[in-house]
Amino acid sequence: MIGAKVTVHASYIQGRLYLEDEDPNPGRKYAHDWGNAIGNAFKDTFTATNSSGSWCNVVTRKFGDITVLYSGEVHGVKVPMGNNNAEDLMDRRLGLKTTGLARRNKLPWRTWYMQSYLLGITTVFIGYRDHADVVRETEEVHLADLSIRENQESRIACEGYSALVSLKTTFASLSEGESDDAIWKVTIQGGALGEVKRLNENQARGVKARRADPKHPVDRLGIVPRRIIEVLKVG
Repeated sequence: MIGAKVTVHASYIQGRLYLEDEDPNPGRKYAHDWGNAIGNAFKDTFTATNSSGSWCNVVTRKFGDITVLYSGEVHGVKVPMGNNNAEDLMDRRLGLKTTGLARRNKLPWRTWYMQSYLLGITTVFIGYRDHADVVRETEEVHLADLSIRENQESRIACEGYSALVSLKTTFASLSEGESDDAIWKVTIQGGALGEVKRLNENQARGVKARRADPKHPVDRLGIVPRRIIEVLKVG
């Protein structure tokens, strides 16, 4: 939404706008050897996995007069050896990133900073891998030490607000006469709204099925589980 072009799915339900990332290849599968340091393999190699599942961090922020509630995965927590005290875990959250050694001086800090900042993550752990995808060096970077910090925070506030206002205004108009179950495909870049397309019935069904688990079916209205809508009503 900020800077790079992104595509999202959207539903406008009872005056609230819901967004989620589009997955252009929902059927793809990733397979990496344990020694390879790409994606989830990197996270698995450098963290002790908690069998209870991943940590989804839910955050609320104000962009001008717009309140945003969003969530994202916290990759890991830096815990001192032998310390099992969970009280300060929020201050020890880490973002895990990996890239090639040759790109060490061309890191995508604008994107990494935005992702971490919005979730309240202050430290990024980076693994630099060789041509065989084996990590040879690691580095821990504190976002507060980056020279782009003030510029990026201002940019996030400005472009983020611009995109949200455009989305809110557009969907308040488009949703008139539409079912709450409608799903839209939207492109956004640099705070500007691009193409907005309503998905047909088959396309919408495919979006809902992306994360479906036959053992634990979830009833959705548009892209949103109905239980979330009910909880937000109460809140």
